[in-house]
Amino acid sequence: MMVYGMEDRRRGVLISPSLEAKHLKKTTSNNTGLMLHHFSLKAIIIFFTLVFTALLLFLPLLLPPLPPPPSSLLLIPILMLVLLLFLALSPSQAPRVPAVSSSVV
Repeated sequence: MMVYGMEDRRRGVLISPSLEAKHLKKTTSNNTGLMLHHFSLKAIIIFFTLVFTALLLFLPLLLPPLPPPPSSLLLIPILMLVLLLFLALSPSQAPRVPAVSSSVV
């Protein structure tokens, strides 16, 4: 079965389904590659830290009671707290623009 291509509908050019699949695969891979460039490393670290924190909060409510973890794993919440404090106190990358008021006295 022949189908119309996205760009070729106006011209009436038929393309094969395999060519359309290649075109869709190519555009999809480009879109996912571009999406990662919109986030900084700091934003990705914050996102994964928040997801991991939510998992630590909600999984004990869903899982059956388990034996206590090894003492080395008890350092993970402390390390997460240190990482979040470091990110909170690190300077931002936003440019500093002086505020100018336009009030006339």
